[in-house]
Amino acid sequence: MKTMLQIAKEIGVSKQAVFYRIKKPPLSTLLQPFISKNNGVLTFNVDGETLIKQAFKVETIKTFNDKEALNFNTSFDSESNKLLQEQLKTKDTQIEKLIDELAKEREHSREQSDKVISLAEQLAELNKNNQILLKQAQDKATVFISEKIEDEFPTETEKKKGFFKKIFKKSK
Repeated sequence: MKTMLQIAKEIGVSKQAVFYRIKKPPLSTLLQPFISKNNGVLTFNVDGETLIKQAFKVETIKTFNDKEALNFNTSFDSESNKLLQEQLKTKDTQIEKLIDELAKEREHSREQSDKVISLAEQLAELNKNNQILLKQAQDKATVFISEKIEDEFPTETEKKKGFFKKIFKKSK
């Protein structure tokens, strides 16, 4: 990583000249991925340094021979294009990986959702069976209690029958 001042010294221009040049499009756009700021100082990686140096070579050539500058500019664009193509391929690969991961996560979510639905259905069935068993137990308890009450407390008709039985026994 080199600073703007280091690159300017290597090219043989001032720091301000480098700063002015890297702020102009298309170089400013091309340099974005290659610039970082460390402790408030702009630094450029090797690719950024190469782009800056090529940009100054293009300007130098223009002053001497416009035709040669055009050829150099074409190679500069070609190199930039190759670099951008490589970056695009890398990004495409990263996007494909993310899409695959997302698809796997969605499938996992679907499986989990299906499991939850299945468990909810089982719970509903168990709840239904539990209610049926509870109703049967209540019915049995009601019958049992009714029988106990009848044994303990005879109905009016049974009381009368019992009264006549007692009288009939006395008269004999």
